[in-house]
Formats: sequence, C-alpha cells, structure tokens
Amino acid sequence: MDFFHITEGRYRKFGNPYQFPVHSFEEISYNCKFFNGYKDCFLSSCEYEQSFTGERAYPLFMLCDFDAEGGRHFLKRRFSMHSKKYYYERRVVKDIKRIVCWLNEKNLIYKLDFSACKGFHIIIDVGYPKSIYTEDYKIVDLMFKLAFHSFHNYIKRKLKLRTIDKQVKDYKRQIRIPRTINPKCNKECITILEHHEGNKLEVLDFITKIPSSSADLYGNSDDITLLYHQFPCLDIKISMFHPSQLVRMNAVRLRRMQGFSKNEIFNEFWKYGWRDWNPEKTEYMINYYYDGGYPPRCDKSFCNDGCNLRRWKKNGTNIRK
Repeated sequence: MDFFHITEGRYRKFGNPYQFPVHSFEEISYNCKFFNGYKDCFLSSCEYEQSFTGERAYPLFMLCDFDAEGGRHFLKRRFSMHSKKYYYERRVVKDIKRIVCWLNEKNLIYKLDFSACKGFHIIIDVGYPKSIYTEDYKIVDLMFKLAFHSFHNYIKRKLKLRTIDKQVKDYKRQIRIPRTINPKCNKECITILEHHEGNKLEVLDFITKIPSSSADLYGNSDDITLLYHQFPCLDIKISMFHPSQLVRMNAVRLRRMQGFSKNEIFNEFWKYGWRDWNPEKTEYMINYYYDGGYPPRCDKSFCNDGCNLRRWKKNGTNIRK
C-alpha cells in the first residue's frame, strides 16, 4: 500500500483540525518532522485538485475505525477479567479479526494501525474507476458518499460488527500518519498488520442504485422540500442559550437543504447569542457540515415530546409518528 501516494497535479491535506495542502512526499516528511511531538500529524484519505468550479476530491482509502477504551493497557492485559471494559475490548478484537479475515478472503490491500491511545484503524486501498458515466462532479461526489455509506452498512451487517464507529463513513477523512507521536498520550502510532499485495476495493460496486441526480439519493425533489422544510424541534433547540453540537450540526444541514447560504447561516447563529460563541469555530463548523452535503437527521436527544413528524426505529426509518 502506497499510503503517501499523490497523483501529479493534485494534492492532499495535512493537519488536524486546521489543514493545509501538501503536494509531495517531501512536503509530508518535512511537516512531520516539524509538527511531530506537539501537534497531531494527519493526512487526508483522499486527494484534491482545483478546477474552475472549485475543489474536487478523489478517494484513495476507506477508513474503518474501532475505538478500544483501554488502548495500550488492554494490549498488555491490565484489565480485570470481570470488568466491563475488558469485555468491551474483547468485542473490539473480535470485530477486527472478523473484518481482517474478510479482507484476506477478498484479497484486498489494507493495513491495520493503532493510534497509540485507543483507536484501531483499518485502512483499505480504494480503486478509483477509470471511467465514470458522467462528468458532473456533484453527481460523482454523491456517488462516492453513497458508496462509502453503503459499504459501512454492508460490512457491519454482514460481519455483525458491534464496535465499528458509525460516524466514520465519509470519504473525506483524516488519517493519523504511522510512526508519528500522538500528543494525547505521548505514544507513537504503530502499524500492526499490513497486506501489500492484492486488489483494490471497488467501492462503487456497493451502490444498489446508480444516481443520476441528487434527487435519486434523497428521493423526489418535492419530497425533499416537504420533509426538510419543517423541523420544529431543531428550530426551537438551535435558538437556545447553549445548544448541543448535535443540534448545531443538524441545523446547518437543515438550513442547507432549505437553500440558505453559509453567510446567512452564520448570521442567524450569531443572533442567538450562544454562551460559548466563537466566530472562528462556528465558521469552521458551518463549512464542514455544509460541504458534507448530508441531510439532517432527527434524534431523540433534541426531539420534543409529542412530535408527530418522527418515528423511532420502525421500518428502518428515522421518521416518528
């Protein structure tokens, strides 16, 4: 696996959370030497290129994340045999063994890293299709988002993975660079296992329906307007003195679906006078969730009692009666 691959004319992003472009292995090596030890050294799982319509991303790796609460202590078996953490860590190891066996069966190129604190990361080499039926980047972007979501759902259901991180499904992720120091615990990120030879994962094969427009992903455009124009729970919670991060994330996604620009969303949030208001962090949050392109999701942590729009875990939907 060529973890540091960069196609000529493109670039990858270094750093976390503030990122900047790097165009070659030499730039990556220089920044690792400069930041290693006191800042996180991350590299994007995709590569980018600039076009007349803006920045375009092309996936290189699929990331599957497993968080083990005990981290290195578990690797040294310091937990009591009867503790809850011990049984949780055993489930993590079982899940990792299952997905590694599946990858070996499919003869895919991958590697398993340990982040030095608690995270185990399986990084799978992704094959970018040589030809795509459309040149519309918005559709291509939606295809890869859907494909990565479909793969995670497929692998979790097929292998019965209970500890895989449900949030790590986007193809624009950051991966900790091996052999760099994790400042949280002052330990080195290590590679446990690596499979060099084999095939790349054809992630687009996991799409059950090839989209021709954004409406194919989220339903008919009229249904989108009907479903997303009213979220009374979000409209109430976002205007409170200290809304949760989940509420802010879904509020950004809702406003995007309603046709608001980033500046309009920023000005709306500014008017609410949040207790922890920070212009830079709010702008970063809006850009991150706005560019993600995902629809809002209802959650019982902010759903009002008696809400007649949503239903919980019935028929595989998020809509509650």
